Amino acid sequence: MDNLNIDVSQYTKPIQIHGVEPAQSLSELLQRYPLVVLVFLRQLGCTFCKTMVLNLKKLKETDPSFPPIIFVHQGSIEQGNAFFDQFWKGQIHISNTDLSLFHFFKIKVGKVKDRIGLRTFFKGIKSLLTHGFKVWQTKRIGDDKLLSGTFLFQKGKLVWAHRAKFAGDEPNWKLLH
Repeated sequence: MDNLNIDVSQYTKPIQIHGVEPAQSLSELLQRYPLVVLVFLRQLGCTFCKTMVLNLKKLKETDPSFPPIIFVHQGSIEQGNAFFDQFWKGQIHISNTDLSLFHFFKIKVGKVKDRIGLRTFFKGIKSLLTHGFKVWQTKRIGDDKLLSGTFLFQKGKLVWAHRAKFAGDEPNWKLLH
């Protein structure tokens, strides 16, 4: 488990959110839910982001008691809408084009080996075989150096965190339930 020393009440910038009533702050948004998962996507359109979103969609469909999920991405609201219309229509997402949330949550900047190393290669092959996603066929939106991150909040307080160690790294989603 990663460092839990993040107090979202300290993040005071306005957020751009789609899919729920607007919130004055990230803290207010997260406090709306008894339990909520905040997922940072690397790049809209990348193989690993599409795979992660589809994995979570399948999990939520098979286990409706899994906590609500809010995605954070580097694209605009419009780009996020286009992405989620294709992969999980109606999903809540936050646009963070200035990357301030990524930095606030200490999302890791991957080294070359983390972005194109063996673990990433094998995860890409798995995505290709499972979903037919090809790395080279998709336009990606965002900084490809940033990795992903997943954070579980209980009544607005961070209780669990996973920062990806390589592109395509996903937590064991069943731990969040």
